Amino acid sequence: MDEFNGKAVKLRFRSARNADTLYDFQVFLAPGDMWTANVSQNGAGLSFLTTADASCTKPAKSVINATPFQTERLDPSITAAERAGETREGYIEIVTMADIPPSASGLFPLIDLNDGVARCSNLTSNTAWTALDVNKAGLSDYATLGMQPPSSGLTANWTIINVPKALSWSGSALALEAQRDGKAARGNLAYFPQIMTTASAAQNYSADPLYAGANPPLAARMSDFPDISTPYVAGVGTANQQAKALKELLAVTSVSNEFWTDKGIAAETDWLFSMPTKRYAMAVNYKAPAASKLVLNTEVDPDALTMDNFLNSMDGYCVTDLALNAYDRESRAYSVIQVIAAQSNKPMHVCSAVSLLNMSEFIEKLVPLTLLASPPVLANGWMKLHANGANGANGAQGKGRPIIGHAFVRAFNPNVAPGTAGNFSVTWPHRLLKN
Repeated sequence: MDEFNGKAVKLRFRSARNADTLYDFQVFLAPGDMWTANVSQNGAGLSFLTTADASCTKPAKSVINATPFQTERLDPSITAAERAGETREGYIEIVTMADIPPSASGLFPLIDLNDGVARCSNLTSNTAWTALDVNKAGLSDYATLGMQPPSSGLTANWTIINVPKALSWSGSALALEAQRDGKAARGNLAYFPQIMTTASAAQNYSADPLYAGANPPLAARMSDFPDISTPYVAGVGTANQQAKALKELLAVTSVSNEFWTDKGIAAETDWLFSMPTKRYAMAVNYKAPAASKLVLNTEVDPDALTMDNFLNSMDGYCVTDLALNAYDRESRAYSVIQVIAAQSNKPMHVCSAVSLLNMSEFIEKLVPLTLLASPPVLANGWMKLHANGANGANGAQGKGRPIIGHAFVRAFNPNVAPGTAGNFSVTWPHRLLKN
């Protein structure tokens, strides 16, 4: 929504289990421009992205449309079908890398839309497009190409469409903005070439613990940057500081939302939990022995394993034993059945970087808190999940966890006339409380 500057934008798709990179590319927006794309499943079960948009991209649109999501960074011990399945669940990081202000030279005339068409290539006297494919030494080099530190103005929306059942859910992406004194400000210019060349000193640009050390478990590529831990604002000198600041900004002590599971309308509700900074606090090295697969970054989250008990579920580490309160529509209170047993038997888990809680299955584990001769079956109501680390140790209590997400409802009206679609769907963002 910046009507003056163009934008260089990084998109990265990450897997749900451990936030492994599945696909990444760059989009170059003209002033006031939009970019749209579709993600579907191909015949091999892999997610793939297609776009007919005229905005410039690196790699080229033809390459993006012909390349499915990649599985090379997923667990090699699982089957090809399981790896393909992991490309179909996850989350997206979007970073504004730079502004591209109007100019007669450099990048702007190459990415600007002229009657709906952008050049996306060099001119005889202007080679800025291919010059981006070589890493530059400093800000002055990028300024010569027509780039400036990024300003605000980027928004994103998503829609999920279930075609066979005529259902759709939609919402807006969570936006984080660089600010000074409570007002929008510029961030650090964070452009990196969209190339596969191995990056040196990767820990300077990302808090991902698999990039750290003299012999890191995972070799970072130039195209792996920036991510949301790349230092972006004044006063944040390292990637670990950036990731920790984001973790603390997003940390909430409770997550609340509504649910419908009324069998009379075949209602189903899924609660989605996304933890977009989890990768920077803990990652999984699939090549390591089982006892040392989990790699922690205690500079990002010193309480990563002490905020509660953690359960290893197929290497998708879960927070367990979370407290909650649930209420039906007549304010009757319910709570979880207390299970003092193995962690795997504890009823409340929030796993991986992204996870779903099916409320139809979960509310069967809830019991009324009042003594009623015939307690009503809990079907519709609301629930609050306490995420404040109340059972933690070493000072972790009350700090909260960086959780965002939505509730997704699907239902069917059995009384519709023949030939009329009776399916409908609802989306609600979680209500997130800091204290």
